[in-house]
Amino acid sequence: MNVKVLAQLVFRVSVLLLALFQAGCYSASSNPPIAPSTHLSTCETRPLTHAPSADARLSFSFSPVEFTTLAKSYAPTEMKPRKTLWGTPWNHEELCHNMNAILVDAGVSSCAARVRMIAHAIVASGWRQNVWNYNAWGVQQGSWRGPYYVMYTEEIGDDGKVHEVPDAAWRSFEGWQQAVDDFYARINPDSQRPSYRQAYRHLMNPSRKADAVYWSALGDGNYYTAEHFDKKKFAMLCWGVREILWKA
Repeated sequence: MNVKVLAQLVFRVSVLLLALFQAGCYSASSNPPIAPSTHLSTCETRPLTHAPSADARLSFSFSPVEFTTLAKSYAPTEMKPRKTLWGTPWNHEELCHNMNAILVDAGVSSCAARVRMIAHAIVASGWRQNVWNYNAWGVQQGSWRGPYYVMYTEEIGDDGKVHEVPDAAWRSFEGWQQAVDDFYARINPDSQRPSYRQAYRHLMNPSRKADAVYWSALGDGNYYTAEHFDKKKFAMLCWGVREILWKA
């Protein structure tokens, strides 16, 4: 090869490499490795990815209206119960990934909180997807001044026995955002119930040990009455949710 041509080729390659380097393509800092952490779970230090549902029939609604506005503007109107899907029943991976995506879009930035909220929703609805009117966390009407629906349930009374409640009233939401806003309207650091304040602290705690404490705190606040799903089972469910999300 002619020396002059070779020199021009070397020069052009050098210029190209320099341009690439300046653009960051060869910079180690452009994609730094994720530093290991001794106090944060992998869920907090690794970016989570989620694949869209293979079932194109599923759609998710995100209401931009604030919870406080919705609560003030609505009257307690009985609504027809409508099934709300966030994934294919019994498809564990799809349900976890889709609910994770829903919570991310609803502004839940803490991965620790998302894991526990996913597990909580699974406990409330089951892998069978018994969710109605976006009420994924199984909240009864209580002080809610908005729309509601009526559905049969079973409750454990003060006598420790299971009682049938054929006409229990449940909160009806317009979309996932409103359901998440309602969740945080109760589980927050300023709640009037000390157990809910404790539940919030452990909801946000990245330590896996907080899984069981979070569930116990909710029970102490009478959030649920079912005793068959104890804190150890809930912690195991959280572990399973993390395993599914980490595979992405």
